[in-house]
Amino acid sequence: MEKLKNFFQSMFGVLILTTFLTISFPVGISDGLSFDFKFIPVFVAFLYLGPKPDILIIIAIELFESVSSPAKIPIALLNYLIISIPLFIVARKYNNYKIAKKIRIASFFYVLISFSRLTLLIGTGKLNVSVYVLMFTFISFAA
Repeated sequence: MEKLKNFFQSMFGVLILTTFLTISFPVGISDGLSFDFKFIPVFVAFLYLGPKPDILIIIAIELFESVSSPAKIPIALLNYLIISIPLFIVARKYNNYKIAKKIRIASFFYVLISFSRLTLLIGTGKLNVSVYVLMFTFISFAA
């Protein structure tokens, strides 16, 4: 039991570090826009560690981002609340699924997150940049 606890603590530490790195080094797309992968630690924490560590990861994201862009905090919290509801529903049984179903679930969430970003860009009139986001999404999904 102690080894399992140490494993989860180590995994949580790695996810906090990953969160910090993904926020600190986003991928530049075009026209000053960037794409980070902070949703990955959120996704991994929720599905493998549970809702409590995931909430801590989200708090860490908000703390990291509050330094650079405090105006984005309410929108980010709303986004995390929206994505947390389906994650919470799936997380209860996720570890019992076979690998093929896990891949489909992960793909669904990845497409959902990408679609929400594209919708935001199109809604803010940045149609030219949305093409880059779409290409980046496809390439990172294929990888």
